[in-house]
Amino acid sequence: MAKLLLVYAMVILALVFSGSSTNYMVGDNSGWDISTDLDAWSLGKRFVVGDVLRKYILLSLITFLQIKT
Repeated sequence: MAKLLLVYAMVILALVFSGSSTNYMVGDNSGWDISTDLDAWSLGKRFVVGDVLRKYILLSLITFLQIKT
């Protein structure tokens, strides 16, 4: 019975720690841009193993070309 309780406790701890990751959008609303001060953006954030850093590139103009052959 004690071994089964230990297994349950380990499973619960694994689920708690696996669900505690944070998704960060690098640069927040400014996006991933050379004009963004990423050092200032990272201040005050505590990154831990399992966190996800996503980059979003904000495009102001997209041009599509259609080539006929």
